[in-house]
Amino acid sequence: MNFTSDKDEFNQLSAQLKGKVQQHIVNNELAEAKLILQSIEKYIPLDAEIYSFKGIISLYEEDKEMAIKEFKAGLAIDSGNSDLLYNLAEVYKGLNDIPNAYRYYQRAKDSTEDMELLNELETILTDLEFHPLMDTHEGPDRKKVLIIAHIFPPLGGSGVQRTLKFTKYLTEFQWKPIIVTTGDSSYPLIDQSLLSEVPENLTIHRINEPTNLTQTDKQELLNVYNTVVNNKEIIDEYISEINTKQLSVVAPDPYIYWAVHVIRKIKNDVDMSDIDIIYTTSGPYSDHLIGYMLKKEFNKPWVADFRDEWTNNPYAEYDPQSSRYKIEYLMEKNITKYADHLVTTTPLTTNNYIQNFHVNPNKISTITNGYDEDDFNGLIHLQQTSNKFSIFHNGLLYSIRTPITFLKAIHNLVSRGLINKEHLHIGFSWTENDELWRKYANDLGLIDQIEFYGYLSHQESLNKALASTALLLIVGPGEKNKSMYPGKIFEYFRLNKPIISLSPINSGVEALLTETGRGKNADFNDIAEIERIIEDFYKRWLREELPKFKLDETIVKFERRELTKNLASTFEKVLDSVQQTNTKTRLAFFSIKDGDKFLHDIIDHLSSLYNIRKFIITDVSQIEPAMEWADICWFEWCDKLIVHASNLSIARSKK
Repeated sequence: MNFTSDKDEFNQLSAQLKGKVQQHIVNNELAEAKLILQSIEKYIPLDAEIYSFKGIISLYEEDKEMAIKEFKAGLAIDSGNSDLLYNLAEVYKGLNDIPNAYRYYQRAKDSTEDMELLNELETILTDLEFHPLMDTHEGPDRKKVLIIAHIFPPLGGSGVQRTLKFTKYLTEFQWKPIIVTTGDSSYPLIDQSLLSEVPENLTIHRINEPTNLTQTDKQELLNVYNTVVNNKEIIDEYISEINTKQLSVVAPDPYIYWAVHVIRKIKNDVDMSDIDIIYTTSGPYSDHLIGYMLKKEFNKPWVADFRDEWTNNPYAEYDPQSSRYKIEYLMEKNITKYADHLVTTTPLTTNNYIQNFHVNPNKISTITNGYDEDDFNGLIHLQQTSNKFSIFHNGLLYSIRTPITFLKAIHNLVSRGLINKEHLHIGFSWTENDELWRKYANDLGLIDQIEFYGYLSHQESLNKALASTALLLIVGPGEKNKSMYPGKIFEYFRLNKPIISLSPINSGVEALLTETGRGKNADFNDIAEIERIIEDFYKRWLREELPKFKLDETIVKFERRELTKNLASTFEKVLDSVQQTNTKTRLAFFSIKDGDKFLHDIIDHLSSLYNIRKFIITDVSQIEPAMEWADICWFEWCDKLIVHASNLSIARSKK
């Protein structure tokens, strides 16, 4: 059988049918065009051109929403198709959605080499820049969110992408972001290229990290501890440890004094009466302490986003008996209670917060990390073929996240002759200690096969990843790593490359790989299984049988714009919930330390009827301010406290 001839015939038939569809559309014979498309879909895989036809037909039928859906489906297959981009921009322009129209016209301009179209697009874009609806940051219906994010461009690293992309797209969902971030900073990773992605009209307040600490700074830090931790015994124990050991870095992280300065200065920079909601994102966890203090002072709804868990973080080396652990655990516990809503990046992390801190499931959401389609425009033109079996790790390697078991597996395969060393090329971006891993690679006889690039800009890292045969995802060992989704996994999905994952068995990452079919996972310490996966990929590469993935519905749900839509929806729900709560009777539960174990079910049961707060009393001076807030006071397992409360004059007006 002549497969080449059959393929040529198939392509000729496909081209003929598409030509007929196009002619019917030109003649406004839509029924005939749709009939042929129905036949084509039975035998020919849907491609960008077919989706373009379907979108144009929807436009003729005046179904603009369906046209948008069809054009976007085509872009999911070919993100650089200038015809699709242009058509989608035209639809948005017709809907008076000028910001989106501008965005897709710009993408069409970046994707085409047709000079006539380029000139037309230049004219359109120039005109739209002065359109009255082009100002995407203002408007009478646009609410304002104050975003506290220490890590924001030009600071780099994987953690910056989530906040950067949220700020990019929030305006499309009627939210104006106002950023509070650092100016001068000791943070080690800088990526100046990210500044080009920051929206031009974004309001940013930069507050420098302090270089010299004053007595005022230290006193204000103690005030933050007293407010957030609210446990004099543990605070005194921790302060004593700081003084005894002369610690220079104090809980929760090196940026706590920056947080103290933000709390002090923010009211001079931001009109808090104009803010609808506060959003804080960690790490660093000091961001959440700012949120706690601002909510308390200005009574604003607050959403706390945990990009990673805190005291349950697999990369945190806590001694559970230490005062450092105790004070941070209480910070985390009280933040999860006081925030109006929590956001995490994985379902397992969400479940951990529900289980470990008794968070009401209605008060916590999962919004994963993702990929931004705009970051992938034009990357396809940079892809190069290679005679190397190349594996690339994009991201940061540090602490327990190391390449040691992967490199051992490679060494074993080469030693047994199962992989030709001359075929290999392995690339790593930033590691905590390049020299250590160079020496390790040299000891294994792999130094000529491995390249350490250091910190790469976001675009450089995507280009390296796209030029690779397979992508390496190192999550690390341990039970706690089960709940993690490294942010880069979603960009790996979008790159349509097979993935070699080193993550705990039954982890969230393994579940994602199974759901999407995009790669294989081995336990970080299971070298034999890592070898099996690499050998399988290598043999399939030799036979030119590695899978060629396409963008589909299992992946596009992780696009940053969709995820930002989820965040905006969360903000709206929080505002609605707070408004409802403010009309409820306020019920305060009072308890001594460890005396609240029986209250969790009661609070969960009553939370739909009352606006509830729980107060763990360590000093009787805490009682009266709490009673002032409450309509009803409930004392549990604390006879001495109720005696004290009963003698207060305020008790006469309370139930």
